[in-house]
Amino acid sequence: MFDNEPRNKEIHKRMAKIIAQGIRICIWPSHIQQKDINAMVLAGITNVEEIISRNTYKGLEADLRFKQWRKT
Repeated sequence: MFDNEPRNKEIHKRMAKIIAQGIRICIWPSHIQQKDINAMVLAGITNVEEIISRNTYKGLEADLRFKQWRKT
């Protein structure tokens, strides 16, 4: 699980490597502004597990979502 830092180049490299290996990855939706799960809980977001489940991708879909995410 990577932090929600779409402008961090180091995270980009690590996420791209995971996607290339075919491993499932959570790519945070644009409405989530918090950096990580801890910050989400502290902000009062109660459905963190559901958000993770709905935004976990693999393969080409993960690649597409990643490209969209890192441009934000």
